[in-house]
Amino acid sequence: MLDEQIKRYLDFARRGIENEEWLYTSLALDMLELYCHENNIDVPEDVAILRKKLYESYLPHGIAFVKSYLENGMYTHAKFELVRILECAEKANEKLPIDVKRIVEDVERKLKRHSEESIIFPEFKRFYSVE
Repeated sequence: MLDEQIKRYLDFARRGIENEEWLYTSLALDMLELYCHENNIDVPEDVAILRKKLYESYLPHGIAFVKSYLENGMYTHAKFELVRILECAEKANEKLPIDVKRIVEDVERKLKRHSEESIIFPEFKRFYSVE
């Protein structure tokens, strides 16, 4: 039987996915895992399922955000959105679609052109799916 705090975190995460509140959902899942770790409780299997749903729900929106930022010259915002996408994929044990690689390369070029700090490609490459 799940403890009440775990139930609250799971409910919050489920509602977050339904309401497309991806950042809060991710935070709730992180807090749940931390709570379980600190209290020597096994992390419920629902967490992996919710992480996958979060990834699937967020990915198309995250990519759209990145493209919008690029179109508006907001390259640093695009970079940070890509980092969020990467973290979401990593926590869900998912591979990024190959089209994300092209977007990363585009952001990289634009950041370099505007002499801003670039993204480290090896961190992203291990998450590309093979298509």
